[in-house]
Amino acid sequence: MAVPSTLPCPTCGRPLSGATGGLGGLCQRCLLQTTLKLDGASPTPGAGALFAALDAEANLISHFSGFEDYELLAEIARGGMGIVFKARQRGLNRIVALKMIAAGQLARAEDVARFRNEAEAAARFQHPNLVPVYEVGEHDGQPWFSMEYVDGPSLAKEVRTRPLGSERAARLMRAVADAVQHAHDHGILHRDLKPSNILLAAGDVPRVTDFGLAKFAQHDSGITRTDGIVGSPGYMSPEQASASPLDGRSDVYSLGAVLYDLLTGRPPFQASTPVRTLRLVV
Repeated sequence: MAVPSTLPCPTCGRPLSGATGGLGGLCQRCLLQTTLKLDGASPTPGAGALFAALDAEANLISHFSGFEDYELLAEIARGGMGIVFKARQRGLNRIVALKMIAAGQLARAEDVARFRNEAEAAARFQHPNLVPVYEVGEHDGQPWFSMEYVDGPSLAKEVRTRPLGSERAARLMRAVADAVQHAHDHGILHRDLKPSNILLAAGDVPRVTDFGLAKFAQHDSGITRTDGIVGSPGYMSPEQASASPLDGRSDVYSLGAVLYDLLTGRPPFQASTPVRTLRLVV
């Protein structure tokens, strides 16, 4: 059960939610501080960064505690830039996934631009195999958007124990390919297709999500311009790995890489570091 968002941490007073509540009703930061004191541990070089990250997340939760229409229930995903919470939308009494920038108001301008880009891209779609965006907004300078909550594992978790059967893998990827084609028809490249960005909804229906690296053909001729390397090394095309111009065929390559993973339990190219993986891909 989620801790009510109105219940404060007894030590620092920050509001708790199912996403931040720790043992003994303390927030994660106060719990860590208490543990260090009990163990007599001395601060490590990385402790400051850890506390800063916990402070940023606590401030984010506190910031959203006054946002009347959404109640944060639990953290369900976290990436390099964004954090996704399971939330209840009070007005419509429905469970949604609420995404925001993990750094909150301290986010860099390029992170905010990428976040808005994702929201704009996903909001354009109406396809049974794409996770739809419900609402996009900003609360006291903190951009956010809500989307359908998919109560199922990602394909990455699905293949963690063993590869999928060939018939099921082909059926899932046929639906995913159709969804990616729908995005391409709207002038958008995904650029980060991988098993962890494909969720399984009820009935074993795949849903593509996370358009954080999406590229708009009609907004920017840079869709065929040389960019920095972005994406996940094990699943990106050779041209993407070498920061060369891209078009829809790069996403098609990534679809093949995902299918390979579903059938074998590993990406086509895998090395000890991301840089070495990129060299193999190229």
